[in-house]
Amino acid sequence: MISNRKFLTLTVVTLGLLLSNTSLAQYWIGPKVGYHYSIHDYQDFEYEDAYQISNDHGFEAGMVVTYTATDRYAVHGELYFEQIGNRIRSRGDNFFVNSKSTYNFLSLPLMLRVSMGHSPVHWYVNGGPKLSLWLGGNGRLKYSDDEAANPNSSGVFDGIEHVNYTIAFNSGEATGVLNDTYFVDEPNRIQYAL
Repeated sequence: MISNRKFLTLTVVTLGLLLSNTSLAQYWIGPKVGYHYSIHDYQDFEYEDAYQISNDHGFEAGMVVTYTATDRYAVHGELYFEQIGNRIRSRGDNFFVNSKSTYNFLSLPLMLRVSMGHSPVHWYVNGGPKLSLWLGGNGRLKYSDDEAANPNSSGVFDGIEHVNYTIAFNSGEATGVLNDTYFVDEPNRIQYAL
């Protein structure tokens, strides 16, 4: 077993060697708060014919770290909580559906940054992979319980049901909606992007 004193000495020596080889390197650490606009693209054209899929607004908040290796190159990482929304409405005349969902993610992008120009103002481009963990979410569903229902003379459907739900991941016991909880069966919780 290594003693605390040896561990501290080894850590200081290792950090000293790393810093001596990267004397120009700097770390920049700070908060991140942002807004994003999501554009949803469904590949099923029959689904798009039956439903209107709206783009939605969201936010993100967390921390960023940038390691500047040279004046031109840096590594940029972020860790933040992100909300992505989704809104779907029926297009048909014989049924009514209006759904608004919010999905929560913990996201970790790791990017290479290439800077152009010099201080105090310069441009840069980031690129790299992003991993996200789907944490859950919630939503509100309004629907007509009769698929053959027609709107009345004022264009309003009779018998509209309202359901507020929380998204949970299937533990193998429940599926679908149960007690205002929507259980996702076999969720794709780890997602990636480039």
